[in-house]
Amino acid sequence: MTKRLDAINKPAIHSLIVNFSGIDENFHENVKNAIEAGFDVGVYVYSQAINEEEALEEAELVLNEIKDYEITLPIVYDPESVGWDTARTDDVQPSVFNNNTIVFCEKIREAGYEPMIYANHIWEAFILDMGRLRDYKFWYADYEDSPQLPYDFEFWQYTSTMKVNGINKECDADIWIRPREVPASSGL
Repeated sequence: MTKRLDAINKPAIHSLIVNFSGIDENFHENVKNAIEAGFDVGVYVYSQAINEEEALEEAELVLNEIKDYEITLPIVYDPESVGWDTARTDDVQPSVFNNNTIVFCEKIREAGYEPMIYANHIWEAFILDMGRLRDYKFWYADYEDSPQLPYDFEFWQYTSTMKVNGINKECDADIWIRPREVPASSGL
């Protein structure tokens, strides 16, 4: 993606959430180029924290790496397990996932950024304590024709097979759901 931002169909893409699953050689270049290309930019963290201390370390690492950029979209925390392989989080209990999520999100909020939680309906129904997490916005992943969820969410990831001009592989695609601003003069 880094070297191809100029070839991307900008009217089709308005914002980018840059994957921060560990710092690799492309992270800084991707963020810098996306901002220079005029995209709103956020950061996505696929957590492997097994306790609150590690969740805090993940938040601090992200904050350190983004300090020189204007991040305008949320910093998204994804606590979900690795479904396709074994992982160090396999034996983490739901209460720990919830505690980790809160620690991460609060650190992000304290630093002046908007935290968000990424989850699918299985995690929201069986793992995450939605009552404890109600103060955070959600990015909901569900590849059905319409969302299968009774909870509020701000982003809906509806496919992982989107084709975008200028990107040579399939992409996730999302809808950003924002309340429409009503002018004060409308009387509503």
